[in-house]
Amino acid sequence: MRKTERLILLLFLSGYVLFAMFRTIGGVVLPRISLEFTLSDVEAGSLISSAMLSTAVAMALVGYISNAIGREKSLLLGYLLLTSGIVLAGFTAGFNSCLLAFVIASFGAGILVSTLYAFVGDVLPRSRGFLLGFTNSLFALGGFIGPWLAGTVLEMHNWREVFKILGSVAFPVLVVLLILYAGSQSVSHGIPSVKGTYRKALQNRNVISLCLMMASANLAFITFLSWTPTFLLRTQGLEVSQAGLLIGTVSIFGAIGSVAFGLLSDKIGRGLLNGAIGISAGVVSYVLYSGFYGFDVLMSVAALFGLVCYAYWNLTIGLAQDYASREEIVLVTGLVTYSGTIGAVFGPFIAGLLVDVVGLGGALITCVTVPFLLYGFASLMKTS
Repeated sequence: MRKTERLILLLFLSGYVLFAMFRTIGGVVLPRISLEFTLSDVEAGSLISSAMLSTAVAMALVGYISNAIGREKSLLLGYLLLTSGIVLAGFTAGFNSCLLAFVIASFGAGILVSTLYAFVGDVLPRSRGFLLGFTNSLFALGGFIGPWLAGTVLEMHNWREVFKILGSVAFPVLVVLLILYAGSQSVSHGIPSVKGTYRKALQNRNVISLCLMMASANLAFITFLSWTPTFLLRTQGLEVSQAGLLIGTVSIFGAIGSVAFGLLSDKIGRGLLNGAIGISAGVVSYVLYSGFYGFDVLMSVAALFGLVCYAYWNLTIGLAQDYASREEIVLVTGLVTYSGTIGAVFGPFIAGLLVDVVGLGGALITCVTVPFLLYGFASLMKTS
């Protein structure tokens, strides 16, 4: 790679960090958005679920988009839409415009994430676990900064200011990318273009099972991000800044786990690791939602949960790419990430429906603990 090409890739990776910040602050700002627009728990959950549905649609189309305009332009299109939605969210006047901003940003994120993971996983196949783990750790880094930033800003300002800050960082990056792309630089020399069809990819039973597993795990993870801050405020009695710090702690330890488990998967395989982290995440989340703890204990539980819960994303994508030819990498990556996003569409909404039935803690055990356990046991059965 030439210097300019490395710069382009670095900027897209920074864009992935910004996406992570956008995704993980949703649960922190959601109580304020609900208060301003007088949303019910079901309506609040639908805001997150609608955004996830938009991401799912984009991921379903990413193979066709990449085939039509190429990987580089797909990355740029995704980042352009992500930035536009973030900026718009900072100036919304009502719930409908807020929903529109979330949908636009999430659609762009769907294109960006699938294309970026396909590219990274195809650079050095023998080090796929490590490289995908490193990329996922960038999401965790954004997940650490985002909730902390949102919690700090919300102590003194309106929730819109959080998105204005993100937009002020995202927009200059977009301008630089547009300038660099004017020089027709490429970051995918030597990598085959997209071939094959979704129908052919779905004939692979391994890919189908991994899609179902990803749907279960991501349902749990996005529900965790969306509703745990509210759980911490209502049930554990934390301040907004404390809740943001706790979610950030999950993310920073998630970065460590993503890289460590990704590197380990290159040496011992990804199947057993998937099972171990899924079951561990389920057990730790049950501890979190089933009791009342002091802040120090909550921070310890959050650190342990982050360590084991984040790596499911890169390990599952890595397994799927292991089963695919190089020409099908984008298609298979898009299918698996799409499946995960479909699961995430339902998680926050179902949790909102269950709050009035089993309480917030019970709803989160149902929508976080149980899906992680299913993911873990399914992984063990697949490798046995």
